[in-house]
Amino acid sequence: MPMDHVDALLKLPYETLALLASGYLSYRLAYTGKDAAHSTVDVIFTTCVFAFIAKLTTVFFALALPPQPEVLAWLLPPIVGLICALGAAALWSSHLQEVVYNRKRESGISDHDGQPNVWRSMLARRLAPPTRLVVTLKSGTELMCDQLAKFNDAPMGPCLFGEDGSVAMYVTDIHKPGATSWEEFEPYDPEFPAWGYSMSFIPASEIASIDVTRPV
Repeated sequence: MPMDHVDALLKLPYETLALLASGYLSYRLAYTGKDAAHSTVDVIFTTCVFAFIAKLTTVFFALALPPQPEVLAWLLPPIVGLICALGAAALWSSHLQEVVYNRKRESGISDHDGQPNVWRSMLARRLAPPTRLVVTLKSGTELMCDQLAKFNDAPMGPCLFGEDGSVAMYVTDIHKPGATSWEEFEPYDPEFPAWGYSMSFIPASEIASIDVTRPV
């Protein structure tokens, strides 16, 4: 954004800036990890929706607020508006969005969740934690973490799925091309705990396929 636009934005009234901040923070909370397909128009109007919630809350709270010192009357309504907008965003992200998606699918309206590809769709949905992960490289080598739960307490959790298709995992088994069996690998050696966990980062460009096992 050009600096002159930033200057113009900062010259807006305090109340307007508070509403815009509430709307944008709520948008980020509601769509963290789910905004891959959003355009600038989507960001602006979704921000305005949450800003409208903050505005309504601010107005009603200001009307219901008993006489207060000027500073509190100036600060409290925007703070309450921000809290309510963030609460609405959290509710949408954690429950309502999934409910709306399921109702649309059950009604035959649409079974698409708005994500640009199935990988991002998996990242955006609320799913049970994976139990096993197998990554097949383009070279033919297969990398497996047979029990992800063993690494729940690892520094970065049991695994990481990047938005670009990359994967980070604790490899417990390796199957090389032409091999007849898997070769066990220990990403954490209990005899040398100071060494910590050995996490493998695999770029998307090296991955041929990914198999993720989840419980029913």
